[in-house]
Amino acid sequence: MCTIFSTQTTDFWLLGTTIQQVAIEQLQGIDGHSLDTVPANFQCVNDWKAFRQEVLSKRFSCRKRVVLVCDSSVLSHEDIISIRLLREKHSWFIPVIYFDRPDLGKVIHTFNADLAGYCTATDTVDELRAMLQNVKAGKLYYSTGFRTLLQEYGFIIKENS
Repeated sequence: MCTIFSTQTTDFWLLGTTIQQVAIEQLQGIDGHSLDTVPANFQCVNDWKAFRQEVLSKRFSCRKRVVLVCDSSVLSHEDIISIRLLREKHSWFIPVIYFDRPDLGKVIHTFNADLAGYCTATDTVDELRAMLQNVKAGKLYYSTGFRTLLQEYGFIIKENS
């Protein structure tokens, strides 16, 4: 039986050229994938509005989680508000921000938007994979690079004991 609260997904959407390039470079040749494309379970989209139209236009009787990893540089503050509202409305929507070009305003705005995951261009491939595994399992994830970025901006990070 299918449920709207499914914890597995094969749908990863990549919004922005930086994260798309990272996916191509880091996942190339895995499972016989072409060296110049992303794996089949990753879909690329050019902008937030195109993603929203594509995902919301599909009528699924059984939704699975949809993970969107987007470059911070391609999002406007209005896009971030729209992402937050979609996340509040749909439990299957799992947004992750990839800080390709960190900006304090967007760090604060996205953090206040309560997204599912946060990572940066300084994170290792293993860290990015861990982030994807955690968010697709329904967990929140703050990468090492993101925590370091917060500390660089003067925020105090307290590790859970």
